[in-house]
Amino acid sequence: MKTKKWLEFLVGAVAILTVVVLVTSFTGAVSAKDSSIGNVGYVDVTKLHQEMPDFTNLEAVMKEKESGFKYFQGYLFSQHRTAVKDLQDKATAEKDGKTPEEQAAIDNKLQEDLKKKSDELNAQLEKERSKIMQELNSMKDKADEKTKTFISEVAKDKKLGIVFDKNAVLYGGTDITDEVIAQGKKEAKKAETKDAKK
Repeated sequence: MKTKKWLEFLVGAVAILTVVVLVTSFTGAVSAKDSSIGNVGYVDVTKLHQEMPDFTNLEAVMKEKESGFKYFQGYLFSQHRTAVKDLQDKATAEKDGKTPEEQAAIDNKLQEDLKKKSDELNAQLEKERSKIMQELNSMKDKADEKTKTFISEVAKDKKLGIVFDKNAVLYGGTDITDEVIAQGKKEAKKAETKDAKK
């Protein structure tokens, strides 16, 4: 069973601005005349994901969770192999001296027991995977919201009426990516200092 797929799904889902962020919806401070086509900003979403503390932290947590899940998976597989061998050994011992019909019934019971064990294994793995995904999605949502807030703050400061993803801009506009990253790093440093004082 590949663990990469579900983590890759989450990484793919860590996208905050695929179309447009309307700054006025966050700040309400930009007037109609300020939102002319000349006051357009853009951010490099890829760079934000690579350098914003919340996203780099999310990536580190994802790697840690993937490693933990692989360990958990290996432990369950080891237990499963032992349980399967025990069931097979028990069935082999029970078949000794039995008629072909009785042996067939034992084989059928063995197949039912093996399927039950397999279903239990899959349920345990799915439960753990779901728990991890829920935690990572919650972190991603918080990182997205904070980043949108930083974008709106920088855009308000630069009097930008609208901010696009860099990939949606063919020409012109003001790149505010570095300022947004700086805001994120500044807040992360503040949070670290606050935690260190506790």
